[in-house]
Amino acid sequence: MKFNSWLALTQSNMIRVFGIAVVMVVLSACTEEAITLNANGKGGGGKNSPLNVNGPANSNSESSASDYKIEVSSEGAIWTYVITLCEGAKGVSHFILDLENCPEEGKSVTLDNILWAKVNGVDAVLETSEGNTGCDVASVTSNIVKFDDLEDAKVYTIVFELNQEYHNFLTTTAWIKAGTSCHEFEVLAPCCPF
Repeated sequence: MKFNSWLALTQSNMIRVFGIAVVMVVLSACTEEAITLNANGKGGGGKNSPLNVNGPANSNSESSASDYKIEVSSEGAIWTYVITLCEGAKGVSHFILDLENCPEEGKSVTLDNILWAKVNGVDAVLETSEGNTGCDVASVTSNIVKFDDLEDAKVYTIVFELNQEYHNFLTTTAWIKAGTSCHEFEVLAPCCPF
């Protein structure tokens, strides 16, 4: 069998691999522009990206969609949304998820299907109403879960368990309320039951 020298883990090849890894990390760091996000690919991972960029970044109480990175994963009936704030980003006060994304009438998840939910390890305050967030939720859906009154943090880990497993290949709208701004994102979410 012929030896492929380009596959050998020589010192120069290891330096190249390390250099490529460093470049990838630098390129995937928070930027001033909207970015496409990828989750860890476990179960419900997928592309999540800002739909709208509202207002200039970081002026008094406004924020920009590019200030936030959302990663989504699912393991069985447990869903995890990790929201990471970039440098200088406003804290998130509300995270809203559109649950109306199953094409079969009456099959979408509702708040009643959520057994428990936590934000950064603390029991979450869940609502089915947008309230006065200023997000234009009603133009998209009437079936939401709002993770309300989030405490200030650099990373928000939102975890919830559903009463059964749901497919996870359809995207839906999510909203982040930060300062006086509300930003729409396209994320993976539970859709139709198995």
